[in-house]
Amino acid sequence: MIKAGMAWPPTELGKVVERTRESQVWWEGDPAKLDDYYQAGNRTSPSGVKDRLSAAYNAFWGRPVSQTTTPIKRLHAPIAGDIPKLSASCLFSETLTVVDPTGATQERADLIFNTPTFHGDLFTAGESCSALGGSYQRVVWDEEVADNAWIDFVDADKAIPEYKWGRLTAVTFWSELAGSDERDVWRHLERYEKGRIVHSLYKGTPTNLGSAMDLDAHDDTAGITLNGFDDETGGYVDLEVDELAARYVPNVLPNPEWRNHNTLRYLGRADISTDTIPLLHELDRIYSSLVRDFRIGQARMFASDDLLENLGAGKGSVRLTVDPTLMSVSYRSG
Repeated sequence: MIKAGMAWPPTELGKVVERTRESQVWWEGDPAKLDDYYQAGNRTSPSGVKDRLSAAYNAFWGRPVSQTTTPIKRLHAPIAGDIPKLSASCLFSETLTVVDPTGATQERADLIFNTPTFHGDLFTAGESCSALGGSYQRVVWDEEVADNAWIDFVDADKAIPEYKWGRLTAVTFWSELAGSDERDVWRHLERYEKGRIVHSLYKGTPTNLGSAMDLDAHDDTAGITLNGFDDETGGYVDLEVDELAARYVPNVLPNPEWRNHNTLRYLGRADISTDTIPLLHELDRIYSSLVRDFRIGQARMFASDDLLENLGAGKGSVRLTVDPTLMSVSYRSG
């Protein structure tokens, strides 16, 4: 239940947020961000195992550089970024076409689903689903953008799901609005429940939801048209259908990491997860070492013993000159 002044993100969702943060930094593949992430002490797994990477796997990224030796240039092999891209390509490389056998809603299906925009959004969501563990879909509409409703895809760490018997019964999406900074954070919460969407606005801090505000207090929420209001949940939009206008698609189930959690057990397992991340550390270690060894190997020279033999004065001799910078070998006889 969302309440003013609660910790943010919610405690029960902290595991999801931390897991997706780690997957995100590998998915993005920026060496500086990888180093910063692990240097900041992010080596505690959501399950509570301390120093999972540094102790068990000797993490490559985030290791302190010795002050007495020349730092080794760390290179990143973008394998983690290729995995979600390959997954999305396998699923959505061909255009999806929605067909109504009766023809009654075919025109509507063509307007919403059978468009290049929807196919592009589907491909993007497929890559995010693979990288972060799952993807939400929700029905949205905005008369300033389009005359029809469409499907909006939301990443796994931007929603608070509610399940009953393994079925999604409600979900709260949140977004940080313009004007937020390190001190004050504006958040727009949209709770999708059966038959309606509840809108609320909070002003808090990066770690606290803060106080409930009127929707008119921020430009991004001031234009929302509400159909009703109640003291418990706030203002809402009536969908006029007794359905939940949101769904969740997990990447892979089951997720053994959270199998004993009442809610998280229904969330998917990312392709960039606890079992692959240690391997990614080692692959970057090997990749960096290979490049370094190749550069060192360029300065080496192999010559036959005959070329190095000195026959004495007047009988001919060989003098070799090696220039490691230019990678050239010259010799003079005499």
